[in-house]
Amino acid sequence: MFGPLFARLGDNRFYLLAATVALIWIALGSNLIGLKVGKWTENIGALATWVVGLLLVAVAWIVWMRRGSATSIHIFPKWSWGTVNFWAAIAYATSGMEVLA
Repeated sequence: MFGPLFARLGDNRFYLLAATVALIWIALGSNLIGLKVGKWTENIGALATWVVGLLLVAVAWIVWMRRGSATSIHIFPKWSWGTVNFWAAIAYATSGMEVLA
């Protein structure tokens, strides 16, 4: 994110742990102060989630427009005896039968 100068920090466990704990304490501290300040912590987190999601969609769209699809798109599945058990797994997964267990 900050270039090759800071790339080594991604492998430094002490830095990752310290940064994570610091961010958690900042979020906790802002919520302990009160709702007037604490609500912005959640709002910034929600906004960051949307920004990252939109950024990924935008980059995917740009790559698709310039280079095309990475794989061929088949809307209808290929029916063969080798994929029969695959369809049974999909039917089981979408039926909700795992709730009974």
